[in-house]
This record gives sequence, structure tokens and C-alpha cells, in this order.
Amino acid sequence: MIPAPPGWEAFYEITAGPAGKERVTERHTPVVAWSDDGDALVVEEATGRLVPAGQAGKLRAVARTGFTDVLPGGGWMAEYREDNGALTSYAIVAWQVSAYTGYLEPVSVNDDGTTESMLTATGNFVRLWHPSWPAPHPTS
Repeated sequence: MIPAPPGWEAFYEITAGPAGKERVTERHTPVVAWSDDGDALVVEEATGRLVPAGQAGKLRAVARTGFTDVLPGGGWMAEYREDNGALTSYAIVAWQVSAYTGYLEPVSVNDDGTTESMLTATGNFVRLWHPSWPAPHPTS
């Protein structure tokens, strides 16, 4: 086992919310070490044991992370298409600036008042938009 350097995290996709209003978000879990076979290892919350990251949830990626800054959301919105075809928008309350890529990652507030990263790479993501823009074009 090789201890993981700081900044490595496993990203898990989480679907939550009532039927018809599900929302896809993500959870970040620190990578603690790398196995002798090259698997990223994380702490499994239920048992407190180290397990391969792929066994601890719906793994999206293992990546080096870290944020250099957080910027205000500025009124931006993230839009998703629900299973029934309806469009739902969520307010972006902040943008996290990645220390490694320089990219901005949108952050929203979920129903229990905690912040979460918004996923823009999921199949139901439609767009990021700002209410000051002209009326949106119909989306397919």
C-alpha cells in the first residue's frame, strides 16, 4: 500500500430527491492510499475499512482536486431535463476554482441546506444560463 499524496479524491454520483424530481449530485471522498494493485483506496463509512474506490458507490472518477478560490454564483443557473421531459433549473450559489485545472465548478445548495457540486457531465444536464440573457431557445 502506498499513502496517497494530498489532493486526490474519488467522485461519486448520487441521485436523490422525490420521484420525478430526482437530482444528480456528487460526493467527494478523499483517497487515503493506493493498493499494491493500483486501486485508489477510500474509507468505507459503514465499516471504517479501506476499500477500493469502485466498491464505495457509483464511482465517476478519481482525480486530483483542490480549490484556489470560491467566487459568488452571480445569479447563474444550471438546467437539467427530468425523466418526464420537463426542464428544472437550480441556482448556482458559488463557483469553485480548481487549483489544478483552473476550471470553474458550479456549486448549489441542496434541500437540507448543505452545498454540493453540480454535475455538468451527466446525461440529463442541459446548460448553464443566466436570467439576464434573452429568453432561452427551445431545447431538444
